Amino acid sequence: MDHCILGTSAGAAVMSRYMFTGNQLTGDITYESTFPKLVYKDVAIKEGLGLLNSAITDQHFITRNRYNRLLTALAEYPSLPCIGIDESPAIIVHGNDIKVTGERQVTVLSQP
Repeated sequence: MDHCILGTSAGAAVMSRYMFTGNQLTGDITYESTFPKLVYKDVAIKEGLGLLNSAITDQHFITRNRYNRLLTALAEYPSLPCIGIDESPAIIVHGNDIKVTGERQVTVLSQP
């Protein structure tokens, strides 16, 4: 049986097993839409809903230049692909396959 689960913005990010809180753990803890530098284990990640267990997702990815957040998560969770979804597209997940629909971009980072 297939299920259809939808979410936008933070609603999309909470779908994964692990999700970003938006906070840094070290250094300047003033909230910014992205992190100014890469620092291992500097990203606050909490349990999400676990509806997508095979990846970590981040929202507003290109628009808010959140590469450092996703790269930091990939260093901490190297077995999980990290998916940056911009503001207009969506991903359709079926098993381990994803399909991008909508406008703008989706970026997938993974380790070999």
